Amino acid sequence: MSSYEIFAIRYAHVDLKRSICFLGAPDDGTMQGLDFFFWVVVGEGRTIVVDTGFNAEVAARRNRVATLPPAAALAHLGIDPASVDTVVMTHLHYDHAGNSDLFPNARFHLQRAEMAFATGPAMCDAATAHHYAADDICRFVRLVHDGRVVFADGPVDLAPGLSLHPVPGHTDGLQVVRAMTAGGPTVIASDAAHYYASIRDGRPFPVFTDEQLKLTGYRTLKMLAGGSDRIIAAHDPEVMRLFPDRAGHPDIVRISGDPIAPLASAAPIFPLS
Repeated sequence: MSSYEIFAIRYAHVDLKRSICFLGAPDDGTMQGLDFFFWVVVGEGRTIVVDTGFNAEVAARRNRVATLPPAAALAHLGIDPASVDTVVMTHLHYDHAGNSDLFPNARFHLQRAEMAFATGPAMCDAATAHHYAADDICRFVRLVHDGRVVFADGPVDLAPGLSLHPVPGHTDGLQVVRAMTAGGPTVIASDAAHYYASIRDGRPFPVFTDEQLKLTGYRTLKMLAGGSDRIIAAHDPEVMRLFPDRAGHPDIVRISGDPIAPLASAAPIFPLS
């Protein structure tokens, strides 16, 4: 049976009002940490990068605190970006789709619906376009013309024990990654779940194209993870606490091991039917 090691790299951080992070939360000034991650999946003789983060210039422009440059994180893990032949893009928001030029020999796996959304009329709306970076999207258009984007229209078996699954709602074409590990399936949820509390309370991060699809996506995540504690939220500082194996660096955690506590906060207590 295939088994993968998975690393989450925290490359930036910001503190926001809780009301910005959870739909319907009171605007009482309470603050909420938001971490920015990308992920590396290693196994079966392959190294697969999931999303590509943003750089220090973007961090400064958007008032984010850069903690670990993605190139430095890969070097710490002994990975030469030029050797990476597969990059999975969960979606194309600015915090997931920068730095594509780090991977000169990679092909980028993307849902067709995401590329259509990011280059279509929705971008005429300033509030929607704010979450994308035009320079990043232009680079992906060039990658399409260079034959380096692999489009999917639904679930994809990328490698033995490693699959991609569309979970729209946050964006039209968001996809998540399911990888078999020694302890069972682990789901890199990306922005299908910003926080574990979002799953618990049914209060998503209030950036979405379809609220109902976003909510039902939580059920999809649990199904893909086999009902286990192996859903990895995209922006939750809890990831750094629940998975203490730092892989030799304070901003890198091995998330293919068991969490140190059950993710009770990931158990929905609101109806999903």
